[in-house]
Amino acid sequence: MDVSGTFNLPVSVSWAQSQTRRVELNCLTAGGTVTINLPSIADIKAVNGGNVELVVNDADGNAGANNITVVADAGAGDTLEGGASHVVSVNDESNVYVIGNDSTWVIL
Repeated sequence: MDVSGTFNLPVSVSWAQSQTRRVELNCLTAGGTVTINLPSIADIKAVNGGNVELVVNDADGNAGANNITVVADAGAGDTLEGGASHVVSVNDESNVYVIGNDSTWVIL
């Protein structure tokens, strides 16, 4: 799925229909920064029934100038791996695997 600007990842994205429980986001960084707001892990698990994997990649190879930022739902008590930080940046032409389990998004 191609994304740009600020993208609010919906809970209803096809997690449940996917055997791999994986969604890939191709960030279009040529036009500017990309921010991905993640839904609550609890909400995803209510639909999906299990852990999910999100693949975030820099489709345009321009993330050095226009960062890709992934934001956990702090209001739901979710965090990104590492605790206090709810934001992670992706470098040029790289993939980041984000696994949602319990209330923590683990970055691989």
